[in-house]
Amino acid sequence: MKTVVFDFDGTLTVKSSDIWKSIFIELGYDVKDESGDYKMQMKDFFNNKITYQEWCDQTCKSYTDKKFSKQILYKLADKIKLLNGFDKTIKTLVDNNIELHIVSGNFVEVIKYVLGDKAKYFKTINASRMVFDDNDLLTKIVGTEYDFDGKAKFITEYCQKNKVNPSEVCFVGNGDNDEWAYEAGCKTICVNPENTDHTNLKVWNKTLHCLKNLEDILPEIL
Repeated sequence: MKTVVFDFDGTLTVKSSDIWKSIFIELGYDVKDESGDYKMQMKDFFNNKITYQEWCDQTCKSYTDKKFSKQILYKLADKIKLLNGFDKTIKTLVDNNIELHIVSGNFVEVIKYVLGDKAKYFKTINASRMVFDDNDLLTKIVGTEYDFDGKAKFITEYCQKNKVNPSEVCFVGNGDNDEWAYEAGCKTICVNPENTDHTNLKVWNKTLHCLKNLEDILPEIL
């Protein structure tokens, strides 16, 4: 393999509630209310009533209505932990001249905060972005173009730009928003599957159940 593209939540990290939902809960929203902001915005997106950016815009309004701040974001990010074996796995891949990327439905700010100085090992970190004002209050969410079907788009664009054969790229993910990656023609590995049919060999070439140490993916890549 020449390149590995990682999802972030539940792939490089210990399984936890996704950050979007965690923020809604922290701000006092009822995420189980079918008519509430969280559920309705999600339904509208999955029913193709709104675009991804419109979903981000509506979510941003829900957050700003409750004065969401950078401090709250980092408080929640502190709860996200990297999987055991992260350091050795990433070092091994880099030492083997494998280029690393992250393509996630999370936020760039959260990913970089959790990774700290380890972010330097990734050529790019692709996710939605939060914009804060001078008082550290949220003003805008800029949606990523590389979530859901965008994950395949990222890999395809990367391969075309860098003249890499898709078969030399491995995508590692865990959830339903990762299911499009295979369309780029890359190898796909599902770890700790959540809300995805990991038995679908067209979508997932390999599944690693109950992955507790990231080093276990190395034999599938090297």
